[in-house]
Amino acid sequence: MTNKMKILIALMIAIITGSLAFSLSNIFNLRQKPNTSSDNPTTSGIKQSEPSTSETATSNINEGNSSYALRIEKLGLEAPIIPNIDGNNKEEYMKALESGVAQMAKTALPGEAGNTVIFAHSSYYESRPGNYKTIFADLDKLAAGDIIQLSSGAKIVSYTVIEIKTVKPEDVSIVNQNKNEYKLTLITCWPPKTTNERLVVVAKEIQ
Repeated sequence: MTNKMKILIALMIAIITGSLAFSLSNIFNLRQKPNTSSDNPTTSGIKQSEPSTSETATSNINEGNSSYALRIEKLGLEAPIIPNIDGNNKEEYMKALESGVAQMAKTALPGEAGNTVIFAHSSYYESRPGNYKTIFADLDKLAAGDIIQLSSGAKIVSYTVIEIKTVKPEDVSIVNQNKNEYKLTLITCWPPKTTNERLVVVAKEIQ
């Protein structure tokens, strides 16, 4: 075998080996998924659903409409809603909860088909800033048939409570989006001063 032939064969082997290594590297990288776990005391373990509507249809709320609010007359509760909050970003949601209650990003807005998911604190901690540390502390006092309202400007959407339950923090079903429903879900840590479970209030839109 001539030297030229030996060089050609060696070159072909190097090319094939390099291509295989590159392919295996790509496959490995595709299988690596970022760690999105969170120690969120309200929505830990919950994966957020895909958007329910286009951004143009919801910009009036997502851009921070100051009149976007939650009202529960039975509890004497009224609070601003901070929209479009990432439930897996602790810094973001803790900052939002200083100023009111938070609506989880990519969940339905009032009047839209799907599930509007709102979460807030139930426990008082001296070191926690803001005036809404215990805004959801009395959520367990609600009962089937009680009325909850969400408002944005002149628009008011009313809901009637249909279910109150506790779930484990990793129960993702409570934020599921169903285009055949018009639903509101309120979530908080439970019992107060713990993060063992989540108290969940489910209400359906009054149409």
